[in-house]
Amino acid sequence: MKRFYLIVLSLAICIIANAQTSFGFREGTIIKKNGDTIRCYVEVAFSYENRVNYKFNQSDDANSLKIKDIKYVTLTPNRFENIQFGKRDKLMKIIEEGKISLYKYVEVDDRVTSSNPGSTFKAGNFINHFVIKKDEFISEVTKTNFKKNLQKLFGDCENLSTDINKGAYEYDSIEVIVKAYNDCKL
Repeated sequence: MKRFYLIVLSLAICIIANAQTSFGFREGTIIKKNGDTIRCYVEVAFSYENRVNYKFNQSDDANSLKIKDIKYVTLTPNRFENIQFGKRDKLMKIIEEGKISLYKYVEVDDRVTSSNPGSTFKAGNFINHFVIKKDEFISEVTKTNFKKNLQKLFGDCENLSTDINKGAYEYDSIEVIVKAYNDCKL
């Protein structure tokens, strides 16, 4: 009996771990860099790597657009903007807009793990990445660089900059910090 439960648990883990990172299609809007607007059903996914799939009707076959051709995607209540990050275009979720904008993208880090002889299952790890944009400056904010980067960018909001320096905020509060800066009277 114990072996049966172990097999069922292993199968459940395999099914969950191998599940697609797509959650079907939802009504949305794609705005291309050339200004064209496409009202359609957009594929909902954890991360948009190279393409965004869309349909004009739920029953249609999916079409796709390269990320480099997209400016914005709206899937209410979420909005995504194409940010040139490094040498790549990356479609990122807009978390906060203002004097400083905060974006997030999810990296799906797949790794293969073997559980029993003869069976292998694939497990995924989801890594959140935060990117800030102020004017033309764009930078990823990590746990190791967030204080240094934010102090520089938020120097014109003295109270917030001081609080960051004193350790009043942690990396996990980045959304709160960016909102506080955007609300700061300069």
